Amino acid sequence: MTWPHGPLVLAPMAGGPGSPELVAAVSEAGFFGFLPAGYLSATDLESRITAIRALTAAPFGVNVFVPSPDSPLAHTEAMGYAARLAPWAADAGVELGRPSWDDDGYETKVDLLVGNPVPVVSFTFGWPSGHDVERLQDVGSQVWVTINDPAETEWAQELGVDGVVAQGWEAGGHRGGPVDNGEEHLPTAALLAAVRARTELPVLAAGGVMTGQEARALLEGGASAVAFGTAFLGCPEAVLAPVHLHALTHREGTTVTRAFTGRSARALRTTWTDVIGEGAPAAYPHVHHLTAPLRAHGKATGEADLVHLWAGEGHARLRPMPAADLARELHPNRLRFSALSDRNPLMKPVKELAEAVRKDRRPVSENNPLLTAEKVASTWISTWWEGYRLARDAMTEATFLAAYGSPVLQAMVGLGTPAAPTQRRIERDLAREAIATHWQADLEKRFDVGGLVEAVIRSIMYVRLPQRAVDERGFRVLEAIRKLQTANRRPTFGELKAMFRDQYLLLRLDEERAVRSIPRLLPGDGQQRAAALAAIREVTGASGDDTDETRRRTQRIADLFDAPSPRR
Repeated sequence: MTWPHGPLVLAPMAGGPGSPELVAAVSEAGFFGFLPAGYLSATDLESRITAIRALTAAPFGVNVFVPSPDSPLAHTEAMGYAARLAPWAADAGVELGRPSWDDDGYETKVDLLVGNPVPVVSFTFGWPSGHDVERLQDVGSQVWVTINDPAETEWAQELGVDGVVAQGWEAGGHRGGPVDNGEEHLPTAALLAAVRARTELPVLAAGGVMTGQEARALLEGGASAVAFGTAFLGCPEAVLAPVHLHALTHREGTTVTRAFTGRSARALRTTWTDVIGEGAPAAYPHVHHLTAPLRAHGKATGEADLVHLWAGEGHARLRPMPAADLARELHPNRLRFSALSDRNPLMKPVKELAEAVRKDRRPVSENNPLLTAEKVASTWISTWWEGYRLARDAMTEATFLAAYGSPVLQAMVGLGTPAAPTQRRIERDLAREAIATHWQADLEKRFDVGGLVEAVIRSIMYVRLPQRAVDERGFRVLEAIRKLQTANRRPTFGELKAMFRDQYLLLRLDEERAVRSIPRLLPGDGQQRAAALAAIREVTGASGDDTDETRRRTQRIADLFDAPSPRR
């Protein structure tokens, strides 16, 4: 299994930043974007998927929270934490939320993604069931899981997933692995190396990456792709509270804390994290629901000490700019050719020209010559490959018959004819005779069935049969006949093969009757008849070995095509 998309990924940032606009913008610029499903209803998730598809045709993935089991202890510990928060909430004039458990709509979201697939579905906070993994893979989605500890790699392999996200200690936001023990774990580069040593699965490295150089180092260290999260928080497409955006560039220091949600997450240090949040319980999502009103108040009033200021360790290097521009700046391949990058002042006019062209980009008209050339080339390539496939099948069949029909080989395995075979009466196979009778009766009904394509095939076969020069796999025949139909009615090669077979059998069954029936298959339009007759002459005369018999047959077909169509 490999990672089929680009080397750079937009990490899923739930709770606001990971908007459809951000995902679409980076996807258009060459990233593989992840839409976070966390905290959304299935209906909201579906509408966001639809919004992204309206903005870009680029592939993207969806990240889903896996619920942890509920426990009475978690609720009790959350209530104890509420007592510590109560005075602070009262000073802010905010009523704390009610500690409670929910599954974040997990099952309905998985059902949605099975019915409305995306290329990749990743999971955070736990493991999906093996059944859910199979359901998603059956509809064409790759399934990835997040790990924080190398020892979790084997679990992922046993689950049958397509890849793992190795989230290092530097990452901002929640720890995404299945186990939240509150302990410090490996940084991104070391975690990547440890995971690569344990598995052949693709590994996506995440955590603290802010520049293209850092991404390139991880790619060279064995990562199949590298995720950026915090780096995009300064983009206008990221839905971020102003107080949070301001804090990212004006505060120093981060810490991993359970203070805000009951699950370990890296955030900027505040009074809440340093004083009240010390010893917060491992009780997600109970603490999340408990503190939600207080955090919402902090966003609304601009009180940074009341907000969960998620940030990776590299937040100080944030570069506010449009997401697409940042995505292009971060691409590691761009840095390998500095002479062609924005670092070269001579490239500034090129960048301005590219931006102007991109801004003025619009769909071309249907009669655009380049579009027409593209369609013609595409049709030619697909037709050529189809012809090649048919020729290959014919060669394989001929090789098989030559090998296994060899008398020498048959004699070697004891299947040769005895030197003095005894004469015996061949018994009748009544079942086979019944099948043959039924088959012939079915053919008897087909002499007058069909249209122009069937008439052309039958005519070509009739003309060339005396020389046994008709091959149903003949490329010239297929192309000439397909051109007679409009694009939306053009038969597939499989359908043409069936037509060749049927028309050949009709001629073998009763050649004269088959030929006399041709006018009944023809349309009344004289131009269509003339075009069809021209195609027949082109194909039957292509070999240049006409005889008196083929010329006589060609003339008979011409007379039939010139005759008025009889009523069916």
